[in-house]
Amino acid sequence: MKQTVLSLVLLLAACASPPPSAPVTAGSLAPASQEEEVRLAVQEAVAKGYKVVTENGQTLYCRKDMKTGSRVQSNLTCLTRDQLATQRRGTLDYINTIQKGNPNPLPDG
Repeated sequence: MKQTVLSLVLLLAACASPPPSAPVTAGSLAPASQEEEVRLAVQEAVAKGYKVVTENGQTLYCRKDMKTGSRVQSNLTCLTRDQLATQRRGTLDYINTIQKGNPNPLPDG
């Protein structure tokens, strides 16, 4: 009898609890406008270690990465604001594709 009452109480408690909130996906993190997307991309890049560099009047975001297998040589990667935004957009699209369960998320070609 106690087990039946306990089961009934647990069942009622589960039904009374609020539904779980929607999971946060990369798509729900998408900005509202193009300028907002660029701003977020730049903010994320600076947080990941990109340095702001001005070269020939153009603002670039650069990062040095060590070459694989070397402790001395490095690669310098510099991107514009638009390139950062395009890279971020592609990353979010890739994440959305993976979360939807597509078995082959990479584009053909």
